[in-house]
Amino acid sequence: AYKAALAHRPDDSEILNNLGVVLRDDGRVDEAVDAFRRAHTITEREPQILANLGIALLECPDRDAAGEAEGLLKSAIARSPSADRAGPLKALMQLYVSVGKGAQAVAVARQLATLAKDDLPAQATLAEVLIRAGMADEAIAITSELHSSHPGRPELIVQHVRCLVGALRYDEALSLTHQILHGEPKILTDERNILQIVRWRFESLFWSDRIDEFLEELHRADTEYPGLPLKDLFRGRAAFIEDDPEKVISLLSRQSEDIPDDPVIRVELATHQLAAGRLVEGWTNYRYRHESGKGSSQSRSDADGDDAGPLPLLPVPDWRGESLTGKRLFIMAEQGVGDEVMFASCIPDVVAQADHCIIECDPRLVPLFARSFPDATVHPAIKSMDFSVFYRAYAWLKRKGGADLATASGDLPLYLRTQKSDFDRSKPFLKPRADRVAFWRQRFSDVSEGRPIVGISWQGSLTNANRLMNYQDLGTWAPILSDTDFCFVNLQSRRFGTAIRSAQDRHGLKVAYWSDIDLHNDFDEAAAYVAALDAAIAPITFMAQLAGGVGTKTYVPMSGRSWGCCGFPDRIPFYSNVRAVRRRPGSSWVPAMHQIAHLIAADLRSEPQSRAASTVT
Repeated sequence: AYKAALAHRPDDSEILNNLGVVLRDDGRVDEAVDAFRRAHTITEREPQILANLGIALLECPDRDAAGEAEGLLKSAIARSPSADRAGPLKALMQLYVSVGKGAQAVAVARQLATLAKDDLPAQATLAEVLIRAGMADEAIAITSELHSSHPGRPELIVQHVRCLVGALRYDEALSLTHQILHGEPKILTDERNILQIVRWRFESLFWSDRIDEFLEELHRADTEYPGLPLKDLFRGRAAFIEDDPEKVISLLSRQSEDIPDDPVIRVELATHQLAAGRLVEGWTNYRYRHESGKGSSQSRSDADGDDAGPLPLLPVPDWRGESLTGKRLFIMAEQGVGDEVMFASCIPDVVAQADHCIIECDPRLVPLFARSFPDATVHPAIKSMDFSVFYRAYAWLKRKGGADLATASGDLPLYLRTQKSDFDRSKPFLKPRADRVAFWRQRFSDVSEGRPIVGISWQGSLTNANRLMNYQDLGTWAPILSDTDFCFVNLQSRRFGTAIRSAQDRHGLKVAYWSDIDLHNDFDEAAAYVAALDAAIAPITFMAQLAGGVGTKTYVPMSGRSWGCCGFPDRIPFYSNVRAVRRRPGSSWVPAMHQIAHLIAADLRSEPQSRAASTVT
């Protein structure tokens, strides 16, 4: 009907706007963009049309290569009366969330909350955005006030618990969930809400390493909570604790069949398949990480448009393992710098096969990768200010000569590391600056007194539930640090001074550190620093990966089996010289630390002088 009306009044912006709304509601967003665009051309300042075009561009990002949506939404907000601002404000907030602009997202969410002070969903949305922006304390204050002032709204209680878990405040989450489930009078009566609380309780128990309680409550769940969501996921985690990888895979496969489109379940299944050495299945499912994260990056459309492959964000057709002879291959960066380093171990293989490779990577890795892969083109990824989110914009790729095929670096192993024997050729692949390695060996020699130099890191700069299970308190390192035959130096990139001073004061454990190196941002210098060590000890973080990449002996304490071990019991095979030392989740780290101390003694005491001392003339 609207199209028929347009035949009579083709320049009526109201008809075009209404047509766009109907098309968008029907899922035909690409056509809706065209309708809104025509309406905007006719009536440039109408706030409703500005908002609709901006929202449609967000929903059809391939049409927004120039990032026009943000400006349109801002104009709509500025020109709309207060009562009509909620829609474009929500869209603008979502835009900022999707590209990792946390501060801007929070600012818009505050406007929404102020606009509708009595609108509980708007207040709850502000809390969720604050959590994403790392402002957990304020978010939890909001959800606490909401569920306290509206005791009859059970969804607010559930959200408060979810926020506590998202902020890793597990003690508070466990205390509150216990009160909700066992207190009198009952706070919740609806089974659906109760099961959500039970779910968050299990998450808190598992990720806070309270494994005995987790197993005990899971054992009772069949009787007490037969409808528990993700039950096989939690049973799989119990099997992970018991080091039964095949049972984990069986349970997660069943969970995946129950929720076939859930990429998070598929990625968790992938990690356990890889940990068990089922490499082809694991790498295939690992590709689902693109689905779980594709809302957090900008469109690929500004590269090669219609020829783009099915994998989200790739700017040209997806490489599927076919011959690369005469082809130019684009390698897309992974989200984490540790993963970027690990998968870079596969890059020499494709550089040798392809006519040319173009490597995208974290800007901090560019000098190191350019030196390590001199036959390839290395280009910095466009990232948010805190390096946490990529903006997938590839207009630059044409300027570099373009590409015939593309792949994410984390998909290289699907074609290059499909059986354990493929790792036999692993060798150091990162090349730090030789003059800076010599500089750090000299500096280490000033404090080592001829002893081997061992770098240590007990936590990474990124804190999340999975990583916390693999981090340690420096006080648990006494079996290693009390050995005076070694000189220990810091490998922490952040927040290390207080922990080191505390370990010295309380336990007499000495760790040297220098304040004139930025291990968090200057990766080229960090590579030289770790290459100058005789050994490194670190959880499976960027520092452990970097040490492995340059060839330093590295020992990695970890909880249970790691997918990065790819079925090997005691090594991370992407590197030639990295040992894995496991503890059972929930148990003490001390036995693992004693084992590492024994390994270091066996490996390094046979070398009478450290590499640092041997360079001194």
